Amino acid sequence: MSSQQLIIIFTGAGALIAFAVSQTKIAKVWKIFLSVLFIACIVIPSIINWYYTEKKETKEVTFEKQFEQLDTHLKASMTFEDYIQAARLNKKAGRAEEAILDAGRAIEMDSNSAIALNLLGVLYSEKGENDEAIKIYEKIKKGIAASTITINSGRHIYHTNFGKAYMKKNMWKEAQQEFQQCLALNDSAQECYLYLAKTLDKLNDWEELYNICKKGIIIFPNSAPLHNFLGIACFSMSRFNEAESSFLNAVQADSTFGQPYLDLGVVYFLKKQPEKSARLVEKALRLDPSLAKDVEILRTKKLLP
Repeated sequence: MSSQQLIIIFTGAGALIAFAVSQTKIAKVWKIFLSVLFIACIVIPSIINWYYTEKKETKEVTFEKQFEQLDTHLKASMTFEDYIQAARLNKKAGRAEEAILDAGRAIEMDSNSAIALNLLGVLYSEKGENDEAIKIYEKIKKGIAASTITINSGRHIYHTNFGKAYMKKNMWKEAQQEFQQCLALNDSAQECYLYLAKTLDKLNDWEELYNICKKGIIIFPNSAPLHNFLGIACFSMSRFNEAESSFLNAVQADSTFGQPYLDLGVVYFLKKQPEKSARLVEKALRLDPSLAKDVEILRTKKLLP
């Protein structure tokens, strides 16, 4: 029988006894006896409630202690690979703090592991702690230079991660160097072409942006962002016909990509075709409402109707 059921029974009994005591016809002795029973019915439920609560809390404390002991035991027996796997699983589950702790424990076991250091750098970067991420990446770079850290495969991925961390700190020159090293190691890394294109756009290096987009489009002819960046480079060098052609290629590669419609709107406005420009801007905003700020800036600069 549960504690709640016992409390209900005693409470009900107490109520009946109280009713009996209130009857004036019963003898005084019985009234005394029933009064004692009534008090007992009031006190006993409190005792029952205290007993079960204390027992439950003791059980919970014991369980927590047992869990802590088990967790400590498991961690004591975990290998480097176990911590790396745990960090990756926690990362996937969105548990950033736990993932960082696991990666840190892996590094405690092997302070020169490129895998563990890179994973920790990625975790810091994704968490927005870019200064910490860059410290980790600088350590990897120094280790590679000193031959204390060895990367057996996928080295271009490390340079991509380094570059992305620099981008988040607006360190565009440093990012450019990392993405260039990435492509020197693997010239078919599409993601790296896009990051380098964005970096060169930020640096206003139009000639280099033009060259890298041309190279990337040979390998990835259906990349709408690369066609669009090529158009930006051409436009910035006043090669407007080439720019128009590149923006149209971007639209053809991905008709749901809003940016090239906006860029075409600028081209046609400068070509004295304001109605066509307005239609393209409207479509760009329909596809990507976040472009509204860019539209306002371009209108301020008299580049849109």
